[in-house]
Amino acid sequence: MKNFPESILCCNLILEDYPDNGDILYDKSCNLAMLSNFEEALDLLEHAISKGDKYKTKAKISKSFEKLSESSRFQELTS
Repeated sequence: MKNFPESILCCNLILEDYPDNGDILYDKSCNLAMLSNFEEALDLLEHAISKGDKYKTKAKISKSFEKLSESSRFQELTS
């Protein structure tokens, strides 16, 4: 629904109790990328990928990361 700041707040609440939840880390990363907060988005994506390689695949095809597709760090994380 493109309410990225509110979604980030929801993710933060869940991460307080489950700091290593890959799905929530990934979702927060997507929201941050949509807000052009790329460094934090990539940090969280890296954390999510450490919880499961499925997040690499999801990130490669996600429209949320289109602006990062040329980033060397994004390419390294998703390779």
